[in-house]
Amino acid sequence: MHRLIRRGLALALVAALASLAAAVQQADAAVFSNPAPIAINTAVSGSCTVMTASPYPSQISVSGLTGTVTDVNVTLTGLSHTFPDDVAVLLVGPGGQSTILMGDSGGSADVNGVTLTFDDGAAATLPDEAQIVSGTYRPMLWDSPANCRPPATFPSPAPAGPYGSALSVFNGTDPNGAWSLYVLDDAQGDSGSISGGWSLDITAETTPEEKISDLQDLVAGMGIHHGITNALESKLQNALDALAADDTAGACYWMQSFVDLVNAQTGKKISSSDAQQLLDAANDIQTQLDC
Repeated sequence: MHRLIRRGLALALVAALASLAAAVQQADAAVFSNPAPIAINTAVSGSCTVMTASPYPSQISVSGLTGTVTDVNVTLTGLSHTFPDDVAVLLVGPGGQSTILMGDSGGSADVNGVTLTFDDGAAATLPDEAQIVSGTYRPMLWDSPANCRPPATFPSPAPAGPYGSALSVFNGTDPNGAWSLYVLDDAQGDSGSISGGWSLDITAETTPEEKISDLQDLVAGMGIHHGITNALESKLQNALDALAADDTAGACYWMQSFVDLVNAQTGKKISSSDAQQLLDAANDIQTQLDC
């Protein structure tokens, strides 16, 4: 009976360590969508009267992602409008960070069913006056004094401005929670819709500091010889201290020292299977640090 219990505990420990090793290396990427149409309403009078869309905001609930945001892209599907220069779009994340995706773009040329993806890495922005076509663009708010401009602060319940100008404002934040898309029309007489709703493409990853801390836990749980465990944990702590001092080169030095010690002790004080888990996790950290 005792042998069976010990065997069960050993199997549970192996499973836990494998799960922890996977968590150390994990990076999540997923697409979340709200396909419900958004009606872009217009005022019936007043030359520069702001009207909010229906719904306002349109929301997407994000859950199940691990780590913090390292990249987010946004797609509007089926944008149509008879005067796209009137359209302004604001994205707000779960933590309250915000950025303008588009405003005062496209001039007076009608758009009909275009799909726009906003990505900080795109080669171009939406045009100021030329016709908008489907494609991938960087966020952009144009300054067109001859036309009505979006307000400095979108109507409530949107947060007060000023707003960001790039999707990188969401980097380092928790991706889980409600993301809100606020759409408005800043002039009278023209209207439109986003017939296919919108989507978020989010990549989230655990920070190097979190991964190093997880690796420390992995080392502590393996039952490696006490002296080797202490030496490995010391090198990881030195790497954490270097990152706290904004010394990436120092962190890389200590991570390589960790790898060298694991390699030196593989088949001796560290089993080959344990060594592989440690090296995989350390290599992932080194890659993230660009060592």
